Amino acid sequence: MSDASIDRRTPPEPAPLRPFDFPAFSDHRLENGVRLLHAPVPALPIAVVGVLMDGGAAVERPDQAGVANLVAELLDTGTGDLDSAAVAERFESLGLRFRAHAGWDELFASLAGPVDAVEEGVDLFSRLVRKPAFPADELERVRAEELAEIRQRRADPRSLGTDGFRHFLYADSSPFHRSASGTERALSGMSRGEVRDFHRRWVVPERTTLIIVGDVSGSRALRWAQRGFGAWTGGAPEMPEIDSASRSEEATVTVIDRPGAVQSEIRAGQIGVPRRVEAYIPLRVMNTLLGGAFSSRLNLNLRERHGFTYGASSVFAFRRHPGPFLVSTAVQTEVTGAALTEIFVEVRRMRSTVPGEQELSDIRSYLAGTYPLRLQTVGGVASRLGDLALHDLEREDFDRFQERVLSVEPETVREVADRFLAPDRFTVVVAGDADRVAPQLEALGHAPVSVVSPDVLGRG
Repeated sequence: MSDASIDRRTPPEPAPLRPFDFPAFSDHRLENGVRLLHAPVPALPIAVVGVLMDGGAAVERPDQAGVANLVAELLDTGTGDLDSAAVAERFESLGLRFRAHAGWDELFASLAGPVDAVEEGVDLFSRLVRKPAFPADELERVRAEELAEIRQRRADPRSLGTDGFRHFLYADSSPFHRSASGTERALSGMSRGEVRDFHRRWVVPERTTLIIVGDVSGSRALRWAQRGFGAWTGGAPEMPEIDSASRSEEATVTVIDRPGAVQSEIRAGQIGVPRRVEAYIPLRVMNTLLGGAFSSRLNLNLRERHGFTYGASSVFAFRRHPGPFLVSTAVQTEVTGAALTEIFVEVRRMRSTVPGEQELSDIRSYLAGTYPLRLQTVGGVASRLGDLALHDLEREDFDRFQERVLSVEPETVREVADRFLAPDRFTVVVAGDADRVAPQLEALGHAPVSVVSPDVLGRG
């Protein structure tokens, strides 16, 4: 076909969705309570072993904010007679990658690499998870890094906006008003004993899911599980009540003053819903249409139509407990009020009008079509199995995801927006030049404007 015969004015029709089936997996419980989820994915001779531990930042005491993150950061710094250098050398010699992190709901550690190498490394991996040494010198190093990161965030406009939004959205009684990485006050006084006690209390068999994905048979996966974690003992603690209360039941507007700033970081939203909400799929579709894709309404309005920003987005943080619904963007100082006005226009339009069939069809196809891309690696499959364990999901939540997305009707999108979004009560936080920004925000009439210093986020 010659170039002359191609009509470049008309975009090509999208190809039909490729058929997709989530990999088969088994669900097994060891005698000590460890849950084993195993998915054989034989395309490549690689494997991932993940350990999901049911106790993250949400279960921390306020005076220990950040201890879960310290546990995760310190897992690979030593065990028994092996220090961090010896651990790193051992994994590097095998071509293995160790990772660990703490979220609000979980601690997670993983080991990935060639199958035979993973088999050799499982014993050391299990010792790091079950019996970390938490060396005093490594604790001081990690503590210093975390404190420096907290202080740097107060000087970074984007972080200041996001951290400020979280602070003014949730009540002080809720752990979610702060970062999952902790507070300056708590981290500064954290002892090695407190780190060890948190690990001993929460990293226990009955609250652990072992995830094995890759070119590994079921019998081999079970051998790995029994060898590394079968003899592990320990009782499970009671889960505490987690407070998700909002700081205010009314709309609020807060400016975090950055004198002379030429840009404003805008954050607006509310407390959202947990992952297991019945309307999860319609909410995913609605949010993708509103601000979850480059072609979303927020981005087309603020970026393409008005030229206020390089990008605008919205997101639901789906957790066990209600995470935030957040709209975020950065704009020039002089258009802060105008940009926020357009954010409210789009949110209210989503609640009041049914989307057009073509617009919705494009969004449904995008969301359904990109879903398998996240499952093209063993790590992607392991991540989804982690979601299954963490949120008590079923296999059909993966198998029928595309089908359910494609079946969402236009009126359903409007209904969930109207039900779950309350723009009249939005918490608004702007990190910017208060002298220039506050009058613009006052003129909107959303709520009285408070001006605070970045130090309000302080030591926490």
